[in-house]
Amino acid sequence: MGQCKHCGSEVKAGMRFCGNCGAPQEAAAEENAVMFVEENAATTAGESGTEGREAPDEAVHPAVPRPAAETTGESVATATGENAPTAVEESGTEEREAPGEAMHPASGRAVGEVSEESAATATEENAVMPVEESTAAGQEAPGETAKRKPRRLRAALFAAAAVAVTAVGAAVLLHRMTAMTGERFVRVQAEALRQEAAPFEGLGAVFENGFSSDFVLSMQMSRSRLLAISRSGNEDYMLVAKALQRGIQAKVDFGRHLETAVLNLEFGTDDSAKLNFDCFLDSEKFGYRIPQVGKQVFVLNYPEVLGQYSGGARFSTAALAALVPSKELLSASAARYGNVLAAAVKPKEIKVKKRAYTSHVLKRQLDHEMKGAYTVYTWNPDRETLEALFRNLAAEMRKDKDFADWYNKRQEAGEELATALGMGRGRAAHFSDVADYVEKHAADWAETLEKRNLRWKLVMKGKEVAAIRVVDNGERPLFCYERDQVGDTLYHGVGGDLFLGTFAEERSKKENSYEGRVIGRLAMFGDAWLWGFRLYYSKVPLDGKPSVLGLPNGSYRYTYFDADRPDRKYTFEVKEKWGRSVYELDDGYDKFTLTATRKGSAEKPTGREVDISDELSGSGKSLPQEKFSDIIEKL
Repeated sequence: MGQCKHCGSEVKAGMRFCGNCGAPQEAAAEENAVMFVEENAATTAGESGTEGREAPDEAVHPAVPRPAAETTGESVATATGENAPTAVEESGTEEREAPGEAMHPASGRAVGEVSEESAATATEENAVMPVEESTAAGQEAPGETAKRKPRRLRAALFAAAAVAVTAVGAAVLLHRMTAMTGERFVRVQAEALRQEAAPFEGLGAVFENGFSSDFVLSMQMSRSRLLAISRSGNEDYMLVAKALQRGIQAKVDFGRHLETAVLNLEFGTDDSAKLNFDCFLDSEKFGYRIPQVGKQVFVLNYPEVLGQYSGGARFSTAALAALVPSKELLSASAARYGNVLAAAVKPKEIKVKKRAYTSHVLKRQLDHEMKGAYTVYTWNPDRETLEALFRNLAAEMRKDKDFADWYNKRQEAGEELATALGMGRGRAAHFSDVADYVEKHAADWAETLEKRNLRWKLVMKGKEVAAIRVVDNGERPLFCYERDQVGDTLYHGVGGDLFLGTFAEERSKKENSYEGRVIGRLAMFGDAWLWGFRLYYSKVPLDGKPSVLGLPNGSYRYTYFDADRPDRKYTFEVKEKWGRSVYELDDGYDKFTLTATRKGSAEKPTGREVDISDELSGSGKSLPQEKFSDIIEKL
């Protein structure tokens, strides 16, 4: 109860106007304004859907229940941020609550629905309450002081609860982010293998963009070699030796997708006895010119000639572009079929163990042991899972129109080429045929793989992929990739029965260069190595800039070995000189030098064209090539 400042009449608490004189009551207006702001803030945050009109026995649930799987980053801010206005609203309406009413600041909401934003939201909104309370304190009756203590205690409890929920929710969220799902199981492995394949992308660039360079190959023979050739009395050997000592020049220019090509070749024993051979190839014809014979350019309509010899099959270099898919197509198809695989890998089917790891590739090839603790994720699918995977794969293949179009064109081009070369074996399979084949054998493959106890293992060290192994009941893995970084030394390799080979590299970083070794072996019968090689390198620049032929500058030692012959060793260097890449190879007796420019100067031969297609097709016409044959015999 209070008194009106104008007429002195008693005014009940909360009244905005005096019942006697009608004068406005300022304290009540301020108090009601504060309550109005608090209630609207709670309503905006979604905490109070009933605007303070709950039944006495109704529990307050400011947050709508949501499944734990719907945890997102923004739900975290909502969960904790809603607690602050709830505390303000409850403190302002506690007189209207039933004594036994239960308070649930986030009842029904999953514990994991929290984030970092909640801490700032809770702190900011809770800070409003003491200010509002102190503002209204001057207007409260003396008996209100006792009611403020539980109000402050309750606010403190809500703040403590918000901190606890934030901490627990952050832990749950972190677990969800790091938990192994099918998508992550596939994605981390695909990314690791993609990085390993990155250095070989330059090979595809030659086909995609073309290549041109001017080469000069020369040979410096040892005295013992020259003496042996001269004593043999073989004039042909002597001419070849002289031609190599003088140097053989080859200017090459390959067009995009290898649709065109130009070659300018020059060799001889000296300037007075040399031979030039210039030729070109495009989608319609092959032509060549020998300046020492004449200025004519002899041309051959090779698609027509091949058609006559193969019963009508035509092949042209224009069809080569269809043999290699574009990067965009490969990326899209990889994502499509990767999603199919990821959907088949259920998190509940992945077993997780922390243990040591025994290397298969690095230990055998580089004598390197992978030390430390690793987390091993093992997917061991049953027959039903595998059969569903193959059937879903077949269904997705039928939807992949872009890849099917490329595949069918590739098959048609390959079929045409095989027929033209006399190797045709009937109609090539189309992509739909492959999809039918996969679906037809889905059950059989699944049963076989289950009997062989197929297991797919992902080995992680922290956040890095340490190994990928696909194994069955056999002693050797079907596929194994391993990687280990120790200080400035990297060990990585790949092997398995799927491609009957093993390749491994050890690379160490020095002050301003790399050094290391690469070992490759091809195994045909278990561990019986059929052939292999060892390549040691040093002084390789850190930037790894490739030379014209791909290898970076540096010093190399190459050893080739097989089961039936003694090892053969070569040393060679790659360096940059006069703006060219220089390759020097030494086998212990002779020294070969090859220079290559980064841009070629080959020129397509021009002149009066002489069609020789009829002569090769059996028309009986002769070719003016006697002089050419004579020169070839002499050189």
